[in-house]
Amino acid sequence: MILGSGPEQGAQYVGVLVYCDSPADASSCANVDGTSGSTKFQDVYWRCAITSLVSLRLHDDTVRLLVISNVDPRQRLVDQIRLGDLMDHYRIEWLDVELTYRRSWATERWGNVLFVFDVLEWAVDNLDAQDLLVLADADTLWTTSSEEVFSTVSASGLMAYGIDYLPDHVINGLTRRDCAKLAADLGGDVTDATPFYGGELYGFGMPEARLLVDEFRRIWRILVSDEPQVCCRIVTEEHMFSLLFWMLRMTPYDAANGVVRRIATFLRWRDVRSSDAFLTVWHLPAEKEYGFRRAWRRVRSAQRGRGVLTASNLEDCFDIRTRHSARILVDNAARLWKAGKRRLLRRRTATA
Repeated sequence: MILGSGPEQGAQYVGVLVYCDSPADASSCANVDGTSGSTKFQDVYWRCAITSLVSLRLHDDTVRLLVISNVDPRQRLVDQIRLGDLMDHYRIEWLDVELTYRRSWATERWGNVLFVFDVLEWAVDNLDAQDLLVLADADTLWTTSSEEVFSTVSASGLMAYGIDYLPDHVINGLTRRDCAKLAADLGGDVTDATPFYGGELYGFGMPEARLLVDEFRRIWRILVSDEPQVCCRIVTEEHMFSLLFWMLRMTPYDAANGVVRRIATFLRWRDVRSSDAFLTVWHLPAEKEYGFRRAWRRVRSAQRGRGVLTASNLEDCFDIRTRHSARILVDNAARLWKAGKRRLLRRRTATA
């Protein structure tokens, strides 16, 4: 078991979550074909998660890297590479955590996303008060050291990525007005629309994490009761964290201030900015099966002794610093082909 660093100086942890559902509990997620109970689907996340942590290790030799999962990845083969070999080489530790907070509502999508609260519970029960924990999405790439991130979390106690959606914009099933009504039903301050924080990057001091866990447990008991006296129920971890911050009157340091950005590289929406080159973390949700697959190939090749892996080698796989390239056209052609396959499958299912 991973333990804290002791009373003198807090340890710094960066974790990426990969929860592997059984076929019976499977659900769908954005930007990945299939459902979460299949090996093919899970391998997409393993490629992303390991590549993300490797990208940080190339910049940072001291931070402790965690892949957090309910299954042991060390013997798992992805594209004929044993993940344990990569984990040993880049000093990535496995943290074994089980999911207990599975929603019984809205189960068709993002069925395991509240796994992050099991992880946060583990942290407050096992880490020292001085330790710091950063949790990043699997589809994130680090472009520099985590030093500034941890300095900020140490000073503020909390970090999250604020996104200023319009109050009536639907975010994975709920609007900011919906969350404000839910907060009022739960005894929180009345407001027209609560602030929203995305799930790509969270930073926690342990005292703040403990407050969040205690309030989460209180709210969870209400939401899972037979007749919850609330206007709506939480769908994703983004909703829950945004609600918790509001209920506890917490204002996290906004990671949108030069730390991370959700960079759109979709087929019909590409929003890449020159300032992205200076971010600490790129969040690339549309690149799970494109840029991350290319970066994974470079990680795999280096592990087999075919070339040297560098940070710039990984970053070049995503064409963020290059606005136009033939590879972007190739990726978009692949996306268009996949979209056509999905439409055809839906039509066949509808007429079956």
